[in-house]
Amino acid sequence: MIRTSLIRGLFALGLGAGVAVSQEAPRITGHAFETNPAYERRVLLNRLQTDLVYVDRLRGEIPLDAAPAPPDARAAEPASDRSGVLRLTTRLALLLLVGLAAVALFRRRGWLAERFGPLPQGRRARRTAAPARPDAAPAEGAALLARLRAMTDRRAALVALLSATLDAAAEQNGLRLGRSETARELLRRLPRDWPHLPALRTLVMTEELVQFGGRPLPGPTFHACLGAAAPILTPAQGAAA
Repeated sequence: MIRTSLIRGLFALGLGAGVAVSQEAPRITGHAFETNPAYERRVLLNRLQTDLVYVDRLRGEIPLDAAPAPPDARAAEPASDRSGVLRLTTRLALLLLVGLAAVALFRRRGWLAERFGPLPQGRRARRTAAPARPDAAPAEGAALLARLRAMTDRRAALVALLSATLDAAAEQNGLRLGRSETARELLRRLPRDWPHLPALRTLVMTEELVQFGGRPLPGPTFHACLGAAAPILTPAQGAAA
């Protein structure tokens, strides 16, 4: 009993001391802010914004009346997407380089120029001047010579005569006359022992002098060209003669 009474007394003493300490603690009072009437009046007159705005990212100067800038879309883009776009761009660039290299190689070999290139001009052989193939039969060659002989424009007739003669010479020697090949280039490829090579060379030089040298084309010279081309355009008749 004595021990129990002693414990109760100590507990009551401690409780009373705690209450006394709590009653003696000072109270926390709110801080009173003093207003500045002149500042508030100036802010009101100038229509200034006094609200505080907190931003987590600052890029340059932000106006006071502007909202915080949204995060950069590229910065939020995953790194895997950026690497995929980079790989695709690299592959496309490589394919483009390979294509350009292939086109340059084919053009250098004359493959594209011969099949898809523009029609030759100037000193290049004019293959479009003679739509028919006069070397297919002696009769067609003779008919072509007759038509060219009757033309009033001798210069145009000479151009058509040379074009038809070049086609016939190439086919008779098993050669392919390219669209970008000149008459002189074909002369260099023809066999040296071909019997009509001197006549064709004379015809080529005469056409060049008339077309590009401004030389006149009198009747005797034109008929001499027709005679030089006749054995090539009518090979059977030339051999019989």
